[in-house]
Amino acid sequence: MIIHWFGHASLMIETQGKYIAIDPCIDPLIGIPMHNASIVLISRWHHEHISLHTLGKIRGENTMILGTKESATEILGCALLRPGEKIDIEGLTIMATPTKTISRRRLAADKTDKVGFLITSENKTIFYPGDTKFVEDFSHIKADVVLVPVGGMDTMNYKEAAELVQFLRPKIAIPIHWGRFAGTRDDAEMFKEIIEREKKTEVKILEENERLEV
Repeated sequence: MIIHWFGHASLMIETQGKYIAIDPCIDPLIGIPMHNASIVLISRWHHEHISLHTLGKIRGENTMILGTKESATEILGCALLRPGEKIDIEGLTIMATPTKTISRRRLAADKTDKVGFLITSENKTIFYPGDTKFVEDFSHIKADVVLVPVGGMDTMNYKEAAELVQFLRPKIAIPIHWGRFAGTRDDAEMFKEIIEREKKTEVKILEENERLEV
């Protein structure tokens, strides 16, 4: 299984001969062959998470698109996946997870429709929480890899991200959601410093367009 981070919240996961794109907002998807994505997952309808131009580049005739209610309304062929719902595709499982976000700019609950994703394949589970704070339902999640936002603003900052990872105790944590629209590399480095004190989870800080085999 290979995780390819393009920057901010955009990733591609290669597994079982499939290409799973998550929040394709970084355009273009630099440095990879322009494979048609097998599956596209959209965590929220927002310019930091979906670019229709980028989607058009990776979408093929048989691409499955799953996302929020707003995404399903705006994108032809996008199916709605609500928190707690899951699909099984030839031994690969995708489940939508709940989110809870506070807008630091508006100081009020953000009611924008959004989800996270739990992806299981090759006997590994990857957790992409999306734009969220800690949610009580996360206590049921067991993941080998967590793709955790650390940039703050409408999601976790590096301290909150560290608390989540210390709670979940995955084998690997990859800080994302930094470097473009919110957060800096310093946030990723400070997150790593906190997590690696306990020596229970390995932190991998990726450069934009870097791949990691897990």
